[in-house]
Amino acid sequence: MTTTPFLTSVETLPYAYARPAKRHRVKPVLLFFLALLYPFHFNLTRGTPGLAPHQLGASNQFNVSAGDLVVALTGLGIIIRFLFSRVRLPRYAAQGFTLFGIIMTSLLVNTFDAPPYYSARVAVVESTKFLAAMMWMIAVFWLIYEDFHRRFLLFALITVALACGSSAWSVFENIFQGVPRPAGTFSNPNIFANYIILNMTLAVGASSMLAEDRGGEHGFFGRLLRKHRPILLAGAFTLLMLGMLATGSRGGLLALLAAAACLVRLPRGQISIKRVVATLFGVILIGVALTWFLDQHPYVLTRVGSTLSGQGKNIDVRLRLYKAAYEAFISHPVLGVGYGQFGQFWEQTGRLPSRVVHQTYLSAAAELGIVGLLVFLWLLGSVARDAWRARLWPGSRVPRACFAYIVGAAVQGMTNNVDQFRALWIAFGIVAAFVYHIAATEWRAPPAPMSSPREEPRLQYR
Repeated sequence: MTTTPFLTSVETLPYAYARPAKRHRVKPVLLFFLALLYPFHFNLTRGTPGLAPHQLGASNQFNVSAGDLVVALTGLGIIIRFLFSRVRLPRYAAQGFTLFGIIMTSLLVNTFDAPPYYSARVAVVESTKFLAAMMWMIAVFWLIYEDFHRRFLLFALITVALACGSSAWSVFENIFQGVPRPAGTFSNPNIFANYIILNMTLAVGASSMLAEDRGGEHGFFGRLLRKHRPILLAGAFTLLMLGMLATGSRGGLLALLAAAACLVRLPRGQISIKRVVATLFGVILIGVALTWFLDQHPYVLTRVGSTLSGQGKNIDVRLRLYKAAYEAFISHPVLGVGYGQFGQFWEQTGRLPSRVVHQTYLSAAAELGIVGLLVFLWLLGSVARDAWRARLWPGSRVPRACFAYIVGAAVQGMTNNVDQFRALWIAFGIVAAFVYHIAATEWRAPPAPMSSPREEPRLQYR
């Protein structure tokens, strides 16, 4: 049977693989500040009576992160380097820029058509927001791909530590201060929930990486974390889980269940006593914490209960939004009503303040038509496919953790618009960097002898 190596098509510059990883001083500094500033979000919102900031439409809000400044500086560095030499981009840049091209085409077509709901200001704002979100994928990839293990660990440890602090504070607000849906530093509980789920998967990936025997290259602090990683992972996972529940995000809850299902892996071979004890400790800790939290009657129980009974106050509105999105798609099936224009379309047809669809796939179909929806699914499916295949790489659960997050985000996309969530694009950049790391390692390493004629490489396209 003819097979193709796993990452033959990953890069167009294979000669670079034989070079050892470069030691940059600027990139780790930029990555440090990117991880440090990322969770601090600000919502530049125009007030609308009766609606919370996370309920407003695209024409009324602009969510920015303090980390956008680092991404801008990184983008500037990429442009300057491009003027003098070749620049390596993540393998999903082609899908991302294709989707951006469809966004611009859709907006251009609707500009000439000039429908009554079309807003040029919203067109500029929304296309800028999408491009800014996609730049996070490029920035994360560019900052970590040359020295994946060290830089991923740096990024993951910082952002997980900050997420644990934000989660602890959100639980305090929810239980002791009566805040029904705390949003941490994000001004939007749904984005906050998505961010927490990303960090739950990053914690698993970082723990796996610390467990690898890499000759002490993680330093004294890394060896200390490695020694106590089962306790730290259980504590971080517990805090993050409670923080996600405190947000009251129903889509986040579904995403958490989907991601957790993907992270579960049946043990193979011999099971050590230490592993059994660590697993029991984690299960008991999570069980006790979850029991205590639910005994406080948090708002998430009320919200989920009202949803299951069909009496939620926004269920009817969501159904009307979905119907309006379907009508927008039917009326403009090829390129949609224009990216970000559904709010104005809904305002005219539904006679309510401008809103987003709260469903990623219906939103893509309504605003970008069948062409945009297929390209978005192509992008999402490409990353999920590579993460799933890369999980076979021995010694690391990073790709499996990223796959779990992508599945969770895809599930949350059934109830929220996730296409502009920075966490999603961060995961895309991490997967692209890991794929490059596999390709570089395979290129440098001599081929291992096969134990039998029928044995094949573990990583390959079929």
